[in-house]
Amino acid sequence: MGLLLPTLYQLRDQLNELESSCKTSTPLVHALQQGIPKRMDLTPHLSSQQEASLKVKQVFLPLQPGISLPKDLLLLVLHLSKNVNGPENVKFLIFPPQEHHDEGSNIVLSCSADSRPAALFYWFLNGDKLSDTGPELTLMNIQMSQSGNYSLPASTPVVTVSNTDLVEFNSSVRLSCSSSGSSLSFLWLNSSSEVTASDRVQLTDGDSTLTIVSVTRYDQGPFRCHVSNPVSSVTSGPILLSISYGPENVKLIISPPQEHHEEGSNIVLSCSADSRPALFYWFLNGDKLSDTGPQLTLMNIQMNQNGSYSCQAFNEKTLRYETSQSSFMSVLVINPNYESNDIT
Repeated sequence: MGLLLPTLYQLRDQLNELESSCKTSTPLVHALQQGIPKRMDLTPHLSSQQEASLKVKQVFLPLQPGISLPKDLLLLVLHLSKNVNGPENVKFLIFPPQEHHDEGSNIVLSCSADSRPAALFYWFLNGDKLSDTGPELTLMNIQMSQSGNYSLPASTPVVTVSNTDLVEFNSSVRLSCSSSGSSLSFLWLNSSSEVTASDRVQLTDGDSTLTIVSVTRYDQGPFRCHVSNPVSSVTSGPILLSISYGPENVKLIISPPQEHHEEGSNIVLSCSADSRPALFYWFLNGDKLSDTGPQLTLMNIQMNQNGSYSCQAFNEKTLRYETSQSSFMSVLVINPNYESNDIT
């Protein structure tokens, strides 16, 4: 029995809401809004998780006054459950659990997964999709032609990180990738580049574990784990590492950039450093000032502010500090009543 809707407009609103949530029904919504009867299969546009929760309903649209649509119009409507998760923890078992099986015997292959709604199961032999579906594949009176690699699609990888708060040159980190499926191959990406083993980079556990020794600031990522097998290919979400480094290249700039400054003028001193994070401190003639931060603003400067200024960057994570070169600031008193005497 189809789903009877009172008006075409209600169906249109439901499809608009569906379009905004799963972004797969644009052609169907457009056809409905334009009054064009259309029948289509949108399954190829869905992700694997959406396919697992796909339901197809027949919708009967009664002819409404002023709507030029044929009576008994049938549309395929996608319904995605609001409470969708999985599939995860896909497991594959063969019974009896032995490496070799006698020709003519019977074998049962079982597949399970954590999924809501219940997952659909597909089977593959040597990378080719079989017509059988469901959580069990029963092979009766097996023959030599049925020898091969039976596999399941890989599930979305999950990456765990040993530590995300790292210090350059002092810390090491381990990223572990896990995925369900069979005959899995693992590949690590740093941004779009493949991660390969080196003196500092180790790939272990079938390349599912990535270890970086003595991290540098260029090891921040984002890292992704790519998992594949003969029948599927999936990639994890990005993992960013927080790596503290520096300070280096501490620089002091005085603005306006001139050798002498008139008493009463305003001056801004700026300090910069390659550091993550950084705290800034200021010094005058070697004495630490109470001012902090990347800028020191001197308003209405006086003669007693004459001297050699420097700034220091400190990183509370690396416990390192570096001081800029000193810059001498000369404050001059201009006497407007002073007149030089001519020498004759």
